[in-house]
Amino acid sequence: MAAIDWANVQQRLEWEATPQAYDQIRTVWLKHCDTELKQDMDGLLSTLTEDCVYSVLRTTAAGSTSHRWDGQKGARAFYTDLFRAFPAVSLARQ
Repeated sequence: MAAIDWANVQQRLEWEATPQAYDQIRTVWLKHCDTELKQDMDGLLSTLTEDCVYSVLRTTAAGSTSHRWDGQKGARAFYTDLFRAFPAVSLARQ
C-alpha cells in the first residue's frame, strides 16, 4: 500500500472553498449519487476526472488486502463489477 503524502493532505485542508465552489461540488456530487443509484455508467463517469482513483481495503483477522482502479477505464471496471454484483438494487437519495 502506498504511503500517505501528508504534505498533499495538509495543502488540501488549507484550500478555501468559496460558496460558488461549494455549490459546484455539491451539484456534481448529487449527480454522481443519482447516476450511481440508477446504474447509469456514462452519467456516473461524467462526474469523475480522467485521473480518478478508486481503492478498496479489505481487513480480516488474517490481514488486509487492497485493490485499486485508476482513471476512467479503472472506474468503469470497478462500477461494471459493482453493478453486476448488485443488479437489482433499488435505492433512492433522501
